[in-house]
Amino acid sequence: MKFDLHATDQFSRLLYNLVYGLVGGLLITALLISASIICTTDLQPRFLGMPVIAAVGYGLAILLAVSLTIHNFQWKEKFK
Repeated sequence: MKFDLHATDQFSRLLYNLVYGLVGGLLITALLISASIICTTDLQPRFLGMPVIAAVGYGLAILLAVSLTIHNFQWKEKFK
């Protein structure tokens, strides 16, 4: 018996976006957790009462979350 399996283009795009969202979500989670742990330390210099590295981590997490959300809405609009 011989099978010739090929993924359709639509399925490939769906799988790509699924992995993109999962990896992005894991990166956002890692950034938020690590920035929160850094906030509990006494690192200097400080910005708005928190270490600068933690503020950068929170900022990157927010930027990545906004980017992921925009990408998700664009993808949904494209394949309605």
